[in-house]
Amino acid sequence: MPLISGRYSILSTACIHLLLLFFVAEYAESGMIVQTLPGFSGVLPFKLETGYVTVNESELFYLFVESQGKPKQDPLLVYLIGGPGCSALNGFFFQTGPLLLNTSDYSGGLPQLFYNEYTWTKTSSIIFLDGPVGTGYSYATSSQGYYTSDTESVAQTHVFLRKWLADHQEYVENQFFIASDSYSGIITPVLAQAIIDGNEAGLQPTINLQGIVSGSPHTNYSLEANSKIPLAYSLALIPRNLYESAKNSCNENYVDVDSSNAECLEDLEEIDECIDPVNDENILDPKCAELFPKASDDEQRVRRSLIAHSRNLRFPFFKTQDYWCRNFEYKLIDIWANDKSVQDALHVRRGTIKQWYRCNNSIPDNTYTYNIGSAADYYKNLTNYGTQVLIYSADHDLVVPYISSLEWIDSLNLNVDYAWRPWFVHGQVAGYTLRNEYHGFRLTFATLKGAGHSPTQYKPVECYNMFERWIHYYPLYVTVNESELFYLFVESQGKPKQDPLLVYLIGGPGCSALNGFFFQTGPLVLNTSDYSGGLPQLFYNEYTWTKTSSIIFLDAPVGSGYSYATSSQGYYTSDTESMAQTHVFLRKANHQEYVENQFFIASDSYSGVITPILALAIIDGNEAGLQPTVNLQGILSRSPHTNSSLEANSKIPLAYSLALISRSLYECIDPVNDENILEPKCAALSPKPDDEQHASRSLIAHSRNVCLPFFKNQDYWCRNFEYKLLDIWANDKRVQDALHVRRGTIKQWYRCNISLQENTYTYNIESAVDYYKNLTSFGTQVLLYSGDHDLVVPYISTLDWIESLNLNEDYAWRPWFVHGQVAGNEYNGFRLTFATLKGAGHSPTQYKPLECYNMFERWIHYYPL
Repeated sequence: MPLISGRYSILSTACIHLLLLFFVAEYAESGMIVQTLPGFSGVLPFKLETGYVTVNESELFYLFVESQGKPKQDPLLVYLIGGPGCSALNGFFFQTGPLLLNTSDYSGGLPQLFYNEYTWTKTSSIIFLDGPVGTGYSYATSSQGYYTSDTESVAQTHVFLRKWLADHQEYVENQFFIASDSYSGIITPVLAQAIIDGNEAGLQPTINLQGIVSGSPHTNYSLEANSKIPLAYSLALIPRNLYESAKNSCNENYVDVDSSNAECLEDLEEIDECIDPVNDENILDPKCAELFPKASDDEQRVRRSLIAHSRNLRFPFFKTQDYWCRNFEYKLIDIWANDKSVQDALHVRRGTIKQWYRCNNSIPDNTYTYNIGSAADYYKNLTNYGTQVLIYSADHDLVVPYISSLEWIDSLNLNVDYAWRPWFVHGQVAGYTLRNEYHGFRLTFATLKGAGHSPTQYKPVECYNMFERWIHYYPLYVTVNESELFYLFVESQGKPKQDPLLVYLIGGPGCSALNGFFFQTGPLVLNTSDYSGGLPQLFYNEYTWTKTSSIIFLDAPVGSGYSYATSSQGYYTSDTESMAQTHVFLRKANHQEYVENQFFIASDSYSGVITPILALAIIDGNEAGLQPTVNLQGILSRSPHTNSSLEANSKIPLAYSLALISRSLYECIDPVNDENILEPKCAALSPKPDDEQHASRSLIAHSRNVCLPFFKNQDYWCRNFEYKLLDIWANDKRVQDALHVRRGTIKQWYRCNISLQENTYTYNIESAVDYYKNLTSFGTQVLLYSGDHDLVVPYISTLDWIESLNLNEDYAWRPWFVHGQVAGNEYNGFRLTFATLKGAGHSPTQYKPLECYNMFERWIHYYPL
């Protein structure tokens, strides 16, 4: 995409001016730590710093809140408020900051402050900036210094950032994002371009710019004004006949209408009568009386200013159920911020401002020049730099209609990454989202259902979840919160500092990590040979994979095994959310001593479908700079569910080849044990679900309500006997205490939690084949192994999709041996090894532990099987 030239010259001039400013200005003085604030009880539960940075004749005030998570790794944001002229305290109290005003029972005096549990500072450090000069506590040292513009606001902020970072070197390497609200949306991409140009010009310190996050962003006035009427119609504020009439008479252009077009002007006047009584910022809120009279009849100023006025409130301070106005809350911050004890606590310089205003109307009315007509072209430029962008809009906002944002996004002509779809918080639709990309540039757009202007003020819970997902590079439609994932970690019994580290994912979905720990690759086995009651005995497994690797056995997704959610809605999950939960788990685990070990994803049965997607998420996260880096080397997946249609279509051919079906007629194969045709078919441990889709997609070996006795005998034995013993062991309170399971978090442990599969899980990945195709670009090592007597995931279905990858053949189909006997057959394409286990079922490690251990030990040390 070519760079733009006309408007770009304005930015280049500004950059030269910035360079001069940078070298003539003195470094900023250090900020001051604030430990207590009037109105808040006790010491602040976060690090707050306030201060000023000198930019030519401007003294820009800021509040800096350090991340309450991992400040050395978490991103750094500068948060720019709208207006122009609205104070940083808007963001600090009403949008993304760590404190809230107690607006519910105010009766006079200094308002109380509470902690905001949905503050974005839980996962990022934020600089809340009073800009441009004249905003909030910022001031100029001369009267002429108050005159500014869009481009000068960009320049001031750019200089501020480099000087602030020069004085806060500990944050220079953190990922940096520009966050903005409302009117500041128009300067945001211009500031991003200025930072990029400054970095390329060698300005110091380098700003590690990664992206932009902008709420209800003002981008193009004409586009926004023209979108107001269509949105008002879709929100039932205008009747159809009037909308259609205006659409035709005005030719869909409702701005700068020709004075001779009487029909259009009449329609617009009638539309104004419909819309004017409604609150533009959120049509669902009551329309408040102005907090002060409109300052000017000048239409241009009124149109361009996106300020919620904040002075001279005419209403009482209290809320009532019958009539409440958001301006009541704004008056409380007016009282708080003008209090001298507050200003002293914030280290505001005495005598520098006469009065603090939430939004200073003298700026847009008298001293500000609007000289950027549209920001869309700057976003076009940013597509050349791999910038990450999140644009989020309220769907009940007429100030910056969300459809106007969609329109300029469409004009960028990006490729669709994922199409329009709902995204969820606590199991409920929070809004809708899409994502577009172009050569590393990714733009995510999201709506907030029922929100107004600004969305963070109306929907704090949803906005926090949106931000937390996006800032960690997840699509918005995945959930990563509210889960407490249980794990068992076994350190290698060989050379733990050198041996590989595996995460072991069990199938289901919903089967516990204890399946892998006891029945597949873990270090213990249950004594099933002579059980007669009580707590089962445990023996050491001489074929455990932990002899040569460290393994994390993970109860995922949430609701599996001992994992639990902190809310009922937190149990709702899906393929993509399960992947995201696992990715977050891996990076959060505090085991720095294993960071440099080679890392592999090991999976079983149904987890096969998320395995390559998890691998790509890890690769993308590493490239994006997420810490700690995961040293991913490869994948090993047994009987991997990859494509349900392919597997279902392969079942009958495999049944025929295993002599279950006659040549002349394919008879019923239902009486046979699908998991291993050589073993007896057991009574179901729970009823099969009625839904055929669930039945075909679920790869669960049921584990509850066993109908058969616990003992083995030679005449009739069922593998479910072993599963029942694990059920007894894992539900014993002494066992749970020994494993440090949190008491009261689960009512019952299930080997495989059927309610998860039937009620709370969404199967939203149809096929994983394309993800394996993507992995061929990264040199990933892959081992796939299947039981050759398994009808659940027939080995021939796995061979089919492997062949569709069109890999180069390293060596052809051949037998592989253990102790001189054929253990199975293997095939090797480019970095992908496939192996069968002769006589094994679904899972091979459970049926052929000796052969599987030898297979793993050879492959993990890069030997052919």
